[in-house]
Amino acid sequence: MKTNYPKGLSKDLLFDWLCRLGDQYQTSFVVSDPDSLNNPLVYVNDPFLRLSGFSREEVLGQNCRILQGPETLDYSIQSIRNQIATGDSIHTELLNYRKDGTPFWNELVIQPLRDEKGTLLFYIGLQTDVTYRKQTEALFVVQQEIYQGIEKGYALSVLLQKICDVAERFFQQDTKSSILLLDSDNRMIVAAARSLPEKYNQAIQGAKIGLNTGSCGTNSCSVGCCRTAWWKFPP
Repeated sequence: MKTNYPKGLSKDLLFDWLCRLGDQYQTSFVVSDPDSLNNPLVYVNDPFLRLSGFSREEVLGQNCRILQGPETLDYSIQSIRNQIATGDSIHTELLNYRKDGTPFWNELVIQPLRDEKGTLLFYIGLQTDVTYRKQTEALFVVQQEIYQGIEKGYALSVLLQKICDVAERFFQQDTKSSILLLDSDNRMIVAAARSLPEKYNQAIQGAKIGLNTGSCGTNSCSVGCCRTAWWKFPP
């Protein structure tokens, strides 16, 4: 990221210039102040608010750590801290979370801004939602792994469970996936469902579906309890 900002400006004038620049950005653009405790955000543009789900009042004065969540890798966080400590620019990807808890893959660029004497003035941060690309990449990888597994003679259950694992890891927080097969009598076979409660798997194993009978898809599962709703449609 090039930072061809006007030289010789005071910090206050530079901040005003950055705000005007951020207002013109079509993607997420934020500014933080390393001179303040905890390097808080001092400017965020509208695309950042749409990306994060927070209001401007909620994020100004806060550190960008508000976007971190339960599955944000400690390694990614520590790597960013190390690069900031050495004064390097940062270009990385990490799992972040919107205000409502929805995870998304964030392509993050952080650029330090220094004056002519080398004094650190601000950090600029650019964020881009690359979730769709990460999902596409993950599906391609698992597709290749499945092809290789077939060639090596891996069990079908192992290959199908790998598909479920990828779906749960990349598509939505707390996603639970299963793959069901049908036998010659149109009865369901649980082929892969490691993350689902065993009672759920037992409830649908061998269940018959067809034109008049099937699952409405409204299964309610909780710890130690599983309720499966089945509907019989009138002829």
